[in-house]
Amino acid sequence: MKLVSIDIGSTWTKGALFQLLDDELVLLGRQACPTTVANLADGFFHVLEQLAGPTAEDDIRSGAVRLFYSSSAKGGLAVAALGIVPEITLETAKVAAYSAGAKLTSVLSYKLTRSDIKALEAKPPDIFLFAGGTDGGNTDYVLANAQALANSTLDCSMVYAGNRAVRDEVAELLAHKELRTVDNLLPEVDSPNPDPAREAMRSIFLEKITKGKGLDTIIARTGAEPLPTPYAVFEYVKCIRQHV
Repeated sequence: MKLVSIDIGSTWTKGALFQLLDDELVLLGRQACPTTVANLADGFFHVLEQLAGPTAEDDIRSGAVRLFYSSSAKGGLAVAALGIVPEITLETAKVAAYSAGAKLTSVLSYKLTRSDIKALEAKPPDIFLFAGGTDGGNTDYVLANAQALANSTLDCSMVYAGNRAVRDEVAELLAHKELRTVDNLLPEVDSPNPDPAREAMRSIFLEKITKGKGLDTIIARTGAEPLPTPYAVFEYVKCIRQHV
């Protein structure tokens, strides 16, 4: 089986073709071209055809060629992260955001101020990651922050990954916002659980952030979905740890 890996970067779109022989990957070729910023699909399909030939799209859909690709060319996945204690829940929220491929545009803790809200409204992120409190822990900050967000004009996707004791109340307060609730990313102090929040952010990336600039065209023509480049690197590093 042949495998194609392509990364759409801010400057260059680069790819490699591999042959899988038993458990060994053999590099067959590399290609690169300047990223076509106005339409990312143009540079992507140029590299794909140079690597895998004019029938590459058909081969991908038939399973003869497997495609893996990532993109950071839309400027990154902008995420604002909110926790309570900077060294505890906020740090876990930052790990979840980074590993989802995020570019953190704002990092907030404790109680949101009016200045915090105004700054978020003026330059909204793609995703607001709302964390805070271990399960059964502090609820005052979480509910106060949910109320502040409810009263705001902030218009972006939100992911609540905080104290499960007030999850329903947070959902009610933010029912008029675009909110997804997932398991607490820190249910206990020594038991971080960032994966549900990370997967929710990746899902939002696929559903919304990839629209436009040609990424949706690539999905439609290949049947394959991209990863944010930092997310792909994170998964790669995990594989290195497992197999080296």
